[in-house]
Amino acid sequence: MQESSNIFRVLIKTLLKAGIITGRTAPNYAAFIDMKELYEESDRMIGDDIAEEGIRYLLQINGQGDRSYSLDKMSAAE
Repeated sequence: MQESSNIFRVLIKTLLKAGIITGRTAPNYAAFIDMKELYEESDRMIGDDIAEEGIRYLLQINGQGDRSYSLDKMSAAE
């Protein structure tokens, strides 16, 4: 369960960061995952860089106010 893409690991990390896993319940999860390591990990996930690049691109398009973008204009912007 050391892989960051393991769904159980992601679920536990989400519960931990939300404060749902308490000191009383943490030992139940610690049998499977290093809770301290999990808490200290970054919140970045696979695909975050791609999503941020897409958002920047969409903000650039919206900032120009031209809603009639063709595929040629989109390819030229890359």
